[in-house]
Amino acid sequence: MRVRCPVCGRVEDLKPDEETVRRASSSPSGVTAVVINHGDHAMIAYVDPDGKVRSVESARVSEVGGDLMARIREVPVPGGGRPDISALSEQEWRFLALCDGERTIREIAALLGIPVGRARIMAERLRAGGYLKEVRVGV
Repeated sequence: MRVRCPVCGRVEDLKPDEETVRRASSSPSGVTAVVINHGDHAMIAYVDPDGKVRSVESARVSEVGGDLMARIREVPVPGGGRPDISALSEQEWRFLALCDGERTIREIAALLGIPVGRARIMAERLRAGGYLKEVRVGV
């Protein structure tokens, strides 16, 4: 499937693999995000369980500092069920779509263009609501 970046116009040939389809199928949001780095920005394609791209957006890519807080890895892990997502804001839905059990809260915040603190609050709200299984913390 050919997908055009909304920022630079570059066309990517996106072929969702089995892992991408599995993540979309098990995601509470019903989609998973495929992030393709384009240097100063990233293209984010939201893929459904059928391997179809549902939407495409972009995010600025920023460098992460070398302080201690930047080295802490907080990884939101999607929940097992599929809760009702109608109560979620568009930004919470996008946050969930970016949760794959590997991306950190800091990375998700950068892709969404929001402060890390706000992303942490969002992750906790989603965890409390049953949308996330847990937020794993490590260094």
